[in-house]
This record gives sequence, C-alpha cells and structure tokens, in this order.
Amino acid sequence: MHIISLIENFRNNSYMTLLVVFLLTILILTLAVLNKNKKIKRNSYDYERLKENNLLFEILIKKMPLGIAVIKKFNEVLYVNEKHMEITGKKREEFTGKTWIELTHPDDLEKDMELFEKFKSGEIEGYTLEKRYMNVDGSYIWVKLTIHPLDMKGKNKIYISLLEDINEKISAKEELIESERNKSILLSNLPGIAYRCKFDRDWTMKFISEGFYKLTGYKVEELMNNKEMSFNDLISEEYREKLWYKWVEVVEKKEKFVYEYPIITADDKEKWVLEQGQAIYDENGDVEALEGLIIDITERKMKEGEIEYLYNHDYLTGLHNRRYLEKAKEEYSKEKYHPISIIVCDINGLKLINDAFGQEKGDEFLIATAHGLKK
Repeated sequence: MHIISLIENFRNNSYMTLLVVFLLTILILTLAVLNKNKKIKRNSYDYERLKENNLLFEILIKKMPLGIAVIKKFNEVLYVNEKHMEITGKKREEFTGKTWIELTHPDDLEKDMELFEKFKSGEIEGYTLEKRYMNVDGSYIWVKLTIHPLDMKGKNKIYISLLEDINEKISAKEELIESERNKSILLSNLPGIAYRCKFDRDWTMKFISEGFYKLTGYKVEELMNNKEMSFNDLISEEYREKLWYKWVEVVEKKEKFVYEYPIITADDKEKWVLEQGQAIYDENGDVEALEGLIIDITERKMKEGEIEYLYNHDYLTGLHNRRYLEKAKEEYSKEKYHPISIIVCDINGLKLINDAFGQEKGDEFLIATAHGLKK
C-alpha cells in the first residue's frame, strides 16, 4: 500500500508516463507468460508468483491518479481504468478508439487530430496536449492528454492514452490571470501608488505601481533598490525624521500607519501625500517589509489651507481676525512667553472717509493700513 500511496501523490506527468508504460509493459508480459504456462505450471510456485505480480500491477494501474486506456489498431480498446471512466463518464463497453473524437471540444479537435495523424503515420512518437473533454453532464473539463506508444512496430499497433484532470489547475490559473488583470487596472487608476519597501531610512523600494511617474515625475526604475535615488530623497526635508519616527512607533505597537507629508517632484514642485500602510512580519516577528498606499492629496490640502486661512484671517486686509486673536491670547498667556507687550491701536476718521468718499475708499484705506502694519 505504501507504493500505491506514493503513486497517488506522484504528479510529474513525464515521469508518470514512463511509470505507466513500464507497469503496463510488465503487466502485458506477465499476462503473456501466464497464458502460455497456465496449463503446464498451474500448481507451481513460479506460476503463483506470476499471478501475485499480475494482481499487484493491476492494483497499481487502478490506483493511478491518471485515466489510462490501452488501445490496439487505433480503434480497439483493450483496457480502461477507473480514473479514465471517472474523467470521461464513459463505461468500458462504451469506448472505442474513436470515442475521444466525439468527447473532444470542437475548438480543440483540429489540433488533436493533426497530432494524432502524425502519431499514426510515425512522424512523431507521441504527444502531450491540454484540451477540453466532455464530462458526464455534457459540460467540458480541462485534461492533459498524453499519447505514448507501447508497441507501434508490430501489426497490432498498441499505444496508451493518459488523461490527467487539470480542470482545477486551469480554473485557478484563469482566476489568477483575472485577479492580476483587475489588480493591474486598480493600481493603474489609483491617485497615487502602491508600494512594498524595506524598513530602512532610505525606504528601499522593492515594488512600486505604475502611478509613481504621474505622482513624482520620476521613472519607477530610477527608484527601485535605490538605483539612482531613494524615496527618502523625495520627502520634504523637514518631514524625513518625523516620518521615520512615526513608522518606528507604529512598528513597535504593531498598528496601522497613517500620515500626511509633502514630497518634492522632479519639476521641484511640492505635493502633499497621504500614506497608509502596515509592517509585514516574518515567522520570528521581525519586520520583513512595509506595504501600503501613497495617495496624492495636494488638492485637498490646498482647499484645507484656503479654509484654514479664511477661518483665521480677515477677508479684506489679510490680517489675523478676532477668532485667531482669541486663540493667540490663550497661547501667549503662558509664562514661557513672558514678558510680553501688546499694542492696541485704532484708525481715527474712518467713518468720515466712508461718508465723504464712499466705503470703497474706506476699504482702500484699511488695506493700506494693514500693509503698513505687516511691514
């Protein structure tokens, strides 16, 4: 049973083909010897050993994780194992050497027929092909077909057909391709980049999505593995240490990373980005890499800046308003700012200017006074 278990776990098709051919050859030879000697040595020890070997080989062939059919003269099916019937849904008596034609998907038939004709003519010794085979319910499953000769030189022309069910593998492959396609579309439409980098002060990049050029003006290959620059070089200098210590804190606490900071692009412009990420740990708990997203929030920061400015400044003069003054009074009342001086002033005659020349002239006077105070 140990040998059977090994065979069930043996998935390399080329070696499996050779193994099947070997076992079938031994089985055929054993059967031939048994048929020749069954009358002469029916009670002998050698005859019993041959019978045991024959039984063992039959069990091994049955337990093969491959569909096996032995075919004679391209039409007469000598043997079909259980796995072959399971894959095709056809019983032994339903098989002929041409059954595979009606079971093959129409889109795969032409290639299969072409190879089979070359095999029949002796142009090729055998072939392997991935194709679709009709299932019991009429649907199609993917199989790997291998045609291999057993005795093509004799008049009977005996060969084997091996079928491996690869439907799950093909489905998984197709799902992976679709997943990669969807991921590629998602990454290419991000208002920023996805990344994977080392946890070092250079933020050595191991992967960056295509949006990097649009975000920074630099090519991906310039940054990968710090080829011409590091990501740290792009970060606004005043934020480099802040960013590092923020990541150190997050890694120690094993939390999610969220931080906003400016970068300097290739054309020397400042862009604000929002970085969200996390550390990836190995089995020993050490940081293997950092992964995350860096999104362009420049427009948002500009709007926030405009709102913040309007909130704390007088619209006409640009001076800080009463709201800001109240916050400043709280801050500067702290002892660390003492001694402190405050100047309070007023503009005399503003109402007279408004009444005599109109409010527009009064506003001009206020703006000129504000300008003088700023200076």
